[in-house]
Amino acid sequence: MALATSTTTDRSFTVPLIAVIAVLVAFTAIQVGAYSIAGRFEYPLDDVYIHLAMADGIAAGGYGVNAGEYASAASSPLYPYLLAPFSGQQIQRYIPLLINILALVTATLLWARIVVDALGRTGMGFVLAVFGLIALNLPQLAFSGMEHTLHILATLAVVRGIQLLGNKDRVSVLLIAGMILGPMIRFEAMAISVAAALFLIFDGRARLGVLLGVLSILPVVGFMYFLTTLGLDPLPNSVNAKLGVGAAPDMGRFEYFIAKIAAKMRGLAAMGFGLMLFLALVNLLRSRMMGDRRLVLMLAVASFAGLGHLAFGQFGWMDRYEIYILVFLAAMLIVAAERGEGAFRNTTVLAVVAAMAVCSVQYYANIVYSSVFSPRGISLQQNQMARFAHEYVKAPVGVNDLGLVVWRNPNYVLDLFGLASKEALETRRSMPSQGWGAPLAAARDVDLVMIYDRWLHGTVGANWVRLGELHAAPPTGALGDNKVGFYATSPDAVADLRAKLEAFVPTLPTGATFFMQEALQ
Repeated sequence: MALATSTTTDRSFTVPLIAVIAVLVAFTAIQVGAYSIAGRFEYPLDDVYIHLAMADGIAAGGYGVNAGEYASAASSPLYPYLLAPFSGQQIQRYIPLLINILALVTATLLWARIVVDALGRTGMGFVLAVFGLIALNLPQLAFSGMEHTLHILATLAVVRGIQLLGNKDRVSVLLIAGMILGPMIRFEAMAISVAAALFLIFDGRARLGVLLGVLSILPVVGFMYFLTTLGLDPLPNSVNAKLGVGAAPDMGRFEYFIAKIAAKMRGLAAMGFGLMLFLALVNLLRSRMMGDRRLVLMLAVASFAGLGHLAFGQFGWMDRYEIYILVFLAAMLIVAAERGEGAFRNTTVLAVVAAMAVCSVQYYANIVYSSVFSPRGISLQQNQMARFAHEYVKAPVGVNDLGLVVWRNPNYVLDLFGLASKEALETRRSMPSQGWGAPLAAARDVDLVMIYDRWLHGTVGANWVRLGELHAAPPTGALGDNKVGFYATSPDAVADLRAKLEAFVPTLPTGATFFMQEALQ
């Protein structure tokens, strides 16, 4: 097995550097726009602080967000460990930003090199290399502060490895690293790693394919086993909380499965995905008559991964969950076009450009009308909840949005949505009776609960007293709700919490307003 990290015939870095500049300009424009709206730096998702809280738990020798309690609140096995060395330091809050910038730059370099090597120094090659990842929403993905940009980097490492293997008959370090690390960044990457392993197996490298396939799966299996040793489910709660729970009452499992696929395929991004998947399948049939076994394998693994995402993947959630498969399909189709000629090459490239253009309309409309306002929403809502919990209550609290409230909070935080509480997740999903949150709160001495009534009204116990609502003035981007209900979990706690609210409310920033319950009636 020969190893190579680069075997490109075009050593110029001009186009990749232009691509990096372009993607950084787009990323900076989003950040500057969000900063000017919020008046401060903030992430657009509260979930970043869940990772930071998990990192603090790991650094303290545990695994969770509350001291002494195990919880799998993070969706990524690896990401919290990357943040853990900075636990307790002021710079920790900015490490997700730094990681995403580095991943954004590196992914763009890989993407541009893939495109330039495949299409050469053509006008279409230049456009795709420079603007491809911008069209597929990578700047916003990095803006989120989450692990998804690293996932894209691992995905492109696999594609580049397959390209190098096809062109130079050498196995790249990029292929090995992308296959092994990808699933530990995001579980969805297992589809890419398995597809790459199958490519190697059918390309005549069966032993290597099996070895890398096993090495891709083993860390995930080890992580799942680790969770079970802590008394947790093998899948993180953050994954379980977003999975379906079975068939709908009026349909069987197969009908429910088909209905879920149909529900996914809405919106322009889903249309772009469908176009690229259809193209991969059609080209797979066409390629079988072209006598190029590797071309067939490339299109087969692209189709395999695309069908896997169609069946089991998700779309949306601030346009994050489908980006990896869009990038994989686009890159693999471009690499496949490199091996074709004439109409096959031209139609493939033009169809990829069309699919990217369709996706970009949705993504940049969402950025302009929603995402840039999300940091403002987090600042006006979760940040104010966190201030009240940390500086005024200074005791256990319950929430449905975990991140900022739990990060660096020495007191217990009960997660009623269930990302950090297996008990809460199982209870919430069991169609419980009204007031199911009351015993959970009582068991943890929680006097204050702050929840979206629209999400968790069934949580409210019979003896709970509504204190009022925190309103975040729109626009607030991707917030689950503009209103948060504040509850005392017993009449005995009302007087103390009202006194603390009276001290807290005058400190709220412009755009955040608290209405006492008396004023709402």
